[in-house]
Amino acid sequence: MADIFDKLRTIISDPSILRAYLNWTLRHQLGQDPLVRIDNIILGNFPNFNSYLSTQQYAPTKREIEFVSSALKDAETIFDVGGNFGVWTLIFQHIRRHGDIHTFEPNPYTAEILTTNLRRNGCMLEVQQCAIGGSVGTIAFTDKDDLATNKIDFTGQQGLNVPITTLDEYTKSHDISEIDFLKVDVEGAEIHVLEGGRELFQGKKIKSGMIEVCEANFREFGYSTAELVEILYGWGYELIDVEDRQPITPELAKNKALINAALIQKTDKSPISW
Repeated sequence: MADIFDKLRTIISDPSILRAYLNWTLRHQLGQDPLVRIDNIILGNFPNFNSYLSTQQYAPTKREIEFVSSALKDAETIFDVGGNFGVWTLIFQHIRRHGDIHTFEPNPYTAEILTTNLRRNGCMLEVQQCAIGGSVGTIAFTDKDDLATNKIDFTGQQGLNVPITTLDEYTKSHDISEIDFLKVDVEGAEIHVLEGGRELFQGKKIKSGMIEVCEANFREFGYSTAELVEILYGWGYELIDVEDRQPITPELAKNKALINAALIQKTDKSPISW
């Protein structure tokens, strides 16, 4: 009961959340699918209010779109690791209509919603229903109601068993020589995704990308932002805050709960500008 009252207080205290909740409730009462519109993209089939709200709250910013548009200018092969409900896949498809997009979403329920949203927007690509990480085989994956927060579960105590592969193995088996743009948002398991692409990174076969940096999520997986940055730096890459164009540091990660970081190769002058 206390949880219910806490949620009600949160909804009432924030006008934007209240508006979203009223719209969600009204649409359901009218027998309609509450939709989220992000520019020319339409998303729906949300299983609950939390999923609907988080899609609105974490919609891509103007500067993120500018960075991605610049990075995808000549991109042919694009990977979306953690496809969720399809926002970034559809943005990639809109920018690079003839690009080869590979979208990964291991949770079968989320993958179904993702596919529905892709078809809703005229995108016919096939979702790869597997996790990307540091091993090949199967792995435990959480199965929470808030689908946007599901993730690999190394305890193996809850959720689903899903297929898992690595970036190195997937690209080899699909005859892909390089990845032009790699987006990773996997709720804290980012370091495992990157370590599974060690050969690609060391061979400079990943040109650029965008990685979600969340120190709290990283800590749940037993590592820190500093360790992630150090690994990438050793491979010849750096992370830059897309919003303020500052290098990602442990101090910055502590001060900002969530950062979408540009992944770029260390050069005297990056060809990507935004």
